Amino acid sequence: MVNEILSGNYDRVVLDSITPLSEMPIYINNPEFTSETDHIDHDEISTGNFPVRRLHLHYIMNALETSKCTAVVTSELPSGSTNYSRDGLSEFLADGVIILSLDPTMDRRKLAVMKMRSTKHTLKPQNIEIGKGGMQII
Repeated sequence: MVNEILSGNYDRVVLDSITPLSEMPIYINNPEFTSETDHIDHDEISTGNFPVRRLHLHYIMNALETSKCTAVVTSELPSGSTNYSRDGLSEFLADGVIILSLDPTMDRRKLAVMKMRSTKHTLKPQNIEIGKGGMQII
């Protein structure tokens, strides 16, 4: 996948979802990321070894940044989580974090910009509608 991103001439890339990618073994051939290891063991990633998981996610995010494309990367978010992604790391590597949520008591969908580098924005969740014309802030 990383080779395809780097070899293609893409304006946009969507990774939906990064969650399984952050939990799978990775093979690295680029000495920029490591000088001794060319395989990161799945057991190290699945047991929560954050330096290894961060290296893996950094490798993917760096490929997206190097390609100069606009990237949209989704992540699963468990209910009640205090993190902004399931892995708890990708939000630190991303330039922006947007949370989509549902408020069943008010029968509303919400969008909150939690992080957006180099911009001024509100942290207040905004009500949204999703319809035939796309998503609209109401």
